[in-house]
Amino acid sequence: MAVRQEELLQQRDALVIGFPTRAVRARVRRERHEVFVRRRIVVATVAIAVTLAGFQLAGAGPASATSKPGAPASVTLRSGQTLWDLARRYAAPGTDLRTYVDATVELNSLTGAAVAGLEVRLPR
Repeated sequence: MAVRQEELLQQRDALVIGFPTRAVRARVRRERHEVFVRRRIVVATVAIAVTLAGFQLAGAGPASATSKPGAPASVTLRSGQTLWDLARRYAAPGTDLRTYVDATVELNSLTGAAVAGLEVRLPR
């Protein structure tokens, strides 16, 4: 049988124990918020780790530029010849020509246009 608190307070021998609902609800809200924050931190950490791993894998792919077997170590550019021409001629089969040209530029520390008579070292 349910009795209102006011009725119990009118009786002298009644014992009223108040349940701390506000405190319990506040604690439950705080615990739920802490769980929410921890989950967000874990999700963010995993997302960052996956992103960084993707960058590492993208950078470490088959981007190695190699010359085909029997290619010379260096070539002198002739008039009208470009680094792309060298890439088409000396890059190993299956090598991306852009990667080969980039490796050639980096290997020779080129900053401007390649000119005729320039000695160009080829990637190994």
